Amino acid sequence: LHPGQFQELPFVKDGYQVNLPRPVLRAPLSGLKSFHEFLVNQGQAGVLMRQETVSMLPALALRGELQQDSLVLDICSAPGSKTSQLLEMLNECPRPDPSKPPEGMVVANELVVKRAHLLIHRLRHHNSPNLVVTAHAGQAFPSCFDGVTGRKIEFDAALCD
Repeated sequence: LHPGQFQELPFVKDGYQVNLPRPVLRAPLSGLKSFHEFLVNQGQAGVLMRQETVSMLPALALRGELQQDSLVLDICSAPGSKTSQLLEMLNECPRPDPSKPPEGMVVANELVVKRAHLLIHRLRHHNSPNLVVTAHAGQAFPSCFDGVTGRKIEFDAALCD
């Protein structure tokens, strides 16, 4: 890669941008085939998540609002890039015992069951106890209740895009 074709994103921790059109990156004669294969393989292994830079912005807008015990609803989650961001941000929140997972949760909702399965497949590498996947209509998402106290659960933040 030449200077300017790969750059760090200052507003995303560990975020980078490849400044090449997709057809150029995929072209067999471009000299970038091995780099493209590396990106694909690392994505499939769960080491990195590929996402358009502009698609990162909705989740980043919630960054300052999240705490380790936040309950976040991602109402239209598939394919899962923003949900992955939310999980990572939740895990980065300071907590009383850093050796334990955060107390909060991301509820990833996707109406279309086939897309919900894609979401689960894409997020499997997180192996997070802080993720719940549901399949409900976003405009009629059901109320949730605490199984012990019976109290209605209120979300601290919601991502609707």
